[in-house]
Amino acid sequence: MKPIIGILATNCEGTQGEYIKAIEKAGGCPVVLSEVENISTINPINQILDGIVFTGGTDISPLNYEEMPYMELGLVDPIRDKFEINLAKKILLDTDIPILGICRGMQILNVAAGGSLYQDLLGQKVTEFNHSLTNIFPKDEPSHMANINRFSKLHAIFSVDKIAVNSFHHQGIKVMGEDFEATMTSEDNIVEAIEMKGERFVVGVQWHPEMLLEEYPEYLKLFTSFVGYCQKIESKV
Repeated sequence: MKPIIGILATNCEGTQGEYIKAIEKAGGCPVVLSEVENISTINPINQILDGIVFTGGTDISPLNYEEMPYMELGLVDPIRDKFEINLAKKILLDTDIPILGICRGMQILNVAAGGSLYQDLLGQKVTEFNHSLTNIFPKDEPSHMANINRFSKLHAIFSVDKIAVNSFHHQGIKVMGEDFEATMTSEDNIVEAIEMKGERFVVGVQWHPEMLLEEYPEYLKLFTSFVGYCQKIESKV
């Protein structure tokens, strides 16, 4: 059987299908998880999942890491924040299934693990380079290079020390969440990927590999590796 992969519903118009296609191409069975008021409502679904993808979307409210909002903070969705952070905590603590976080999804994992974010990289003078290239670069084209830690799962997946990534974010990781470490960084030292320490596959990327697959099929390696870990979980049941 194909492993069942939950994909968090996103509030970015027109992007849901790209996550679904990526998981399907990688050999998984995608199931979209809608936002609910009470996490226990989707417990029956959670219990059959072999893996889960936290997707991209709007900014995360700084209230979730006890900071005041900066001027450059973008649109937030407090209801989605609450649902996804609570779900991330539950999946991280109460299961051993693989997790893949993409863009906002990576940030959700970090915040759920007690970390914090820069609310705006340029406004807080973290870098002088623009990482929010939504209206500048095509979504299916890389825009800058990122360095990969040689001892990471991502290095094992791609077998390179550097990789080109696309970039559509203005927030970034500030304080790393507990049990996570940065495994990819851009040339200006912005965190481009995180991984949970240990053998479990819990990986977050700040970029959007699902958008690159049409032109650059080599990025499918991330999804096939993730689904492969999910297959191992499924085979234990």
